[in-house]
Amino acid sequence: MSTTAGRLARIHRACFTTPRPWSEAEFAGLLGEPGVVLSEVPEGFALARIAGDEAELLTIAVLPASRRRGRARAALQATEAALRARGVARIFLEVAADNAAARALYAACGYETVGRRPGYYRGRAPADDRAQRTAPAGDPARPARPATSATSATSARRAPAGDALILARRLGSPPPP
Repeated sequence: MSTTAGRLARIHRACFTTPRPWSEAEFAGLLGEPGVVLSEVPEGFALARIAGDEAELLTIAVLPASRRRGRARAALQATEAALRARGVARIFLEVAADNAAARALYAACGYETVGRRPGYYRGRAPADDRAQRTAPAGDPARPARPATSATSATSARRAPAGDALILARRLGSPPPP
């Protein structure tokens, strides 16, 4: 396995328990796929996959001791810049509906709610403070498809544990400062 995949797996394991963290082999597989973009920051990273002129943020993770220092924002912005340079016009991600810290980061970076996935994070404890996007159990490489139904910020605040919000942002311009 690559040292990069091992490093990503160690960080992911420190950041996620439910759904399960991705393994070194899973990261190695993803990194070997065309269209995958990795942006690393000290003690964190963001990983996205391009599909045509769209991309999906697969996961973003920063070690717990290094959070609240702008590292997730830096990883996200570096990923967006790399995607923009490759012709991506729009990026999607899923975030736990009750993950206020992650939702605040994404809102500050210009993301808007475009849908909801009820029960997406089955088994997840409420009020988890980890920014996350994960694929269905057993298939971390499978990209999720954006939902078509819109949801309001008000209903997102009252979402039950386990629901995911689908967020999107157009990449035509850099995010707000």
